[in-house]
Amino acid sequence: MRISVMELRGGQAFWQSQVDELRACLRELLKEHAELVQIIAQQQHILKDCKEVIRAILEQMQEDQRDFRSALNILLEELHQTVRCLVLKSGGTLPKPVRHPEAPPADPGLKPADSASLGNGLLS
Repeated sequence: MRISVMELRGGQAFWQSQVDELRACLRELLKEHAELVQIIAQQQHILKDCKEVIRAILEQMQEDQRDFRSALNILLEELHQTVRCLVLKSGGTLPKPVRHPEAPPADPGLKPADSASLGNGLLS
């Protein structure tokens, strides 16, 4: 019986050391888990900031594109008016206006330019 009690005490000590080791491992895992949770939260915050920056950049690009197209349309209209004025001043005639198939539809509120409105100071 003494051997059995000694064996039980030895076994109990072995299992206690195993439990202590498992607890230590569990504590380490919990620390690593907390660190990972913090890293993930930081990454999510960074991702959110990046998304906001990208959204702002895209909005600015769209606005810049609208501004650029508007400026181009103004320049093209001025060029068109200048060419019309030059043709008329040189005694030529203007062909019937033809809209490019890819051009946006004309604004119905705008009147088409007539020969009287060509003298807008471009070539005077």
